Amino acid sequence: MTETPKAGTGTGAAPGQAEEHLLSVDAWQPPAHRPGLAELRQAIRTIESGDGEAPPGSVAAPDGSPGAAPDVGSADPWESPEAPATASRGVPGAAERTLSDAEEQERAREIVLRKLDVRNRSRWELAEALAQRDVPAGTSEAVLDRMTEVGLIDDASFAREWVHARQERKHLSRRMLLDELRRKGVTRELAEEATADVGETDEYEAAVDLVRRKLPSLDRHDLDVQRRRLAGMLERRGFTVGLIHRVLADTLDVVP
Repeated sequence: MTETPKAGTGTGAAPGQAEEHLLSVDAWQPPAHRPGLAELRQAIRTIESGDGEAPPGSVAAPDGSPGAAPDVGSADPWESPEAPATASRGVPGAAERTLSDAEEQERAREIVLRKLDVRNRSRWELAEALAQRDVPAGTSEAVLDRMTEVGLIDDASFAREWVHARQERKHLSRRMLLDELRRKGVTRELAEEATADVGETDEYEAAVDLVRRKLPSLDRHDLDVQRRRLAGMLERRGFTVGLIHRVLADTLDVVP
């Protein structure tokens, strides 16, 4: 897997600030060509009318929020109590509703399409968005099922795009990528498939690139401080102790 490093993070930042910026997914920019909201809306209307299927590539490329750094010592992130649960917020009772079932479904579809217009999302993320807008659970499930059926929602595709974008822009370890997908509600099986091509060589090259980009900002510090800060930066990205020692030995040209 060939990685394309991101431009430098700038100078003059406080210690630790530059490397934390590398984790910001807000800086990720989607591909230049992707359908707009009107196109997505027209696609779902065409599907619902029975005139066709969802056009290929209808969903934007992924983005996301940084979230907390994972516990890199956890052997099984899917067993973590922080794993996302199915959205289950309160739903207004029948007496509180002012919209018909058809209007509720139309509202739910519009919410989902607006979310997909910004970036691709997992089904769990969309279910959460609908729950936050108090869409009834039954309506939410029906709309998400239909959009999954026609291919507008595809967790396998989402996971592959997420891994590609995060590897290309942020140079994360496979362990970190798995944890991020878990927090997006992607199943273990799909996450494993999406990260299958991220091997030891990819992780080594990503870690070396991160160190080389960070080193200029550490010139004023002695070797011990450089080593400590670089090791911390790599550890926060989920790299193993063994790989960190190897990378520092190669980049700092000294045996750990």
